[in-house]
Amino acid sequence: MHLGRDYRPAFALIGLLSLGACSTFEGVFDTAEPAPSRTPTEVTQGIDVPEAPMDFALFEAYMDLAEARYYAGEEGDFEFFADRAIAVASGEDVSPAVIDPNEMTPQQAEQVKRERQQLIDAQTAALERAYNPDRAILLRQAARAQVMFDCRIRQIYAERAAQELAVCGERFSTSLAALESSLDSGIGVTEGTSTFVLYFDEDSTELDIVARAVIAEAEAAARKLKGARVIVLGGTGGEVSATANALAALRAETVARRLESGGLPVKIDSYGAEEARVFNANASGDDPEENRRVEIRIEQ
Repeated sequence: MHLGRDYRPAFALIGLLSLGACSTFEGVFDTAEPAPSRTPTEVTQGIDVPEAPMDFALFEAYMDLAEARYYAGEEGDFEFFADRAIAVASGEDVSPAVIDPNEMTPQQAEQVKRERQQLIDAQTAALERAYNPDRAILLRQAARAQVMFDCRIRQIYAERAAQELAVCGERFSTSLAALESSLDSGIGVTEGTSTFVLYFDEDSTELDIVARAVIAEAEAAARKLKGARVIVLGGTGGEVSATANALAALRAETVARRLESGGLPVKIDSYGAEEARVFNANASGDDPEENRRVEIRIEQ
């Protein structure tokens, strides 16, 4: 979706994962410096809003904090978080901020490294949850936790006052705790989900005899469940790029068309960069052959 003069009305039309206006981050900082020369609307002029749920949540969360910093008169922070939002919208893999231990005390570096991994683990769990409406809650929480983590890291690098560091740190801890609590409560879990996996040769979308057998097995399972929802997700060889994602989509479409030829309605899910990264990384770590796969999920 293309952003016009003001990105917020476009968000309202999409109706996904709204994090609210800049009041979401009200009180993160309170300063009275002159406002930056650019406005949030000018920064996002002409940008396409990402459609993948996790990317959308990250984009809006980064822009919310960027806008809060804009009205606080903090030009450096505004540009930093706006650039992160633009990177997400451009399809880049925007993970939690990378840590340079040389910019911190050893105690800070160890704590931040541990918290970053804790955040990534929680985000991975959220992205792995079945595709249903409640999953949006998890993605919104995952995005907010990442943005507040980045906020904390930026304040450490900028050698901000202890009070400002504490605010970002507290907001991050609260956001991460909310995400982990939601995961523990079972939000986003769909009972009765079955997953069937088939694999492809390198750079190929052809179905071999084993793959066709897996599809037939999935089709039989779906027919046994009245009103079953069939979701197809495609993977590639581990890298995240426009070419790789296009190949993953073609593989998913190949499988979906074969299922549809048997009379089953099928939903094909696509990824943003972050979702593709997690999908591929969780397949087998460093094994690209394992990543060249399609998953068929049957949800009751």
